[in-house]
Amino acid sequence: MRILEEVLKYYCSNCKSPIKEGDKTCPKCGAKLEEISSSQKRFLGQEIPKWKEKNIILESQAIGILKEYGIKYQPKEKPKPIPKKPVQKKKPLDLVKVISTIGAIILGLGIILFAATNWFKIPNIIRIIILLITTVERTTAALQVDSVKQEPDRQRDAW
Repeated sequence: MRILEEVLKYYCSNCKSPIKEGDKTCPKCGAKLEEISSSQKRFLGQEIPKWKEKNIILESQAIGILKEYGIKYQPKEKPKPIPKKPVQKKKPLDLVKVISTIGAIILGLGIILFAATNWFKIPNIIRIIILLITTVERTTAALQVDSVKQEPDRQRDAW
């Protein structure tokens, strides 16, 4: 608030004595008064570009204020646009990986169907072992996938 009060106070640019707002000449030295003093012009010349950078006022407003008080406007160079990152081309699907994945799915389904059709013919202890092995294997696979997601650099090593 002090800065604003300083801008609004009027001082004679010649003798620096306080003057009233409507005076045309200084009551002390008789000098002809400007609309605003040179120190106020300097202040505005320094502050207005800062206000514009902080988006307090628009560029058009800054130019208008500076022109109103006869202050030379020196716009800063516009920042260079940030270059766009080159678009990375997607790698084509590897046919061997696709066929291997489809084959693994078919093989897994065949094993599941074989076990399901013969489930009651399998002894209880073997059924328990199959269920335990399947549970441990799925848990291990899930942990492996989770660790690959956390370390993307190692993802290519997993394949």
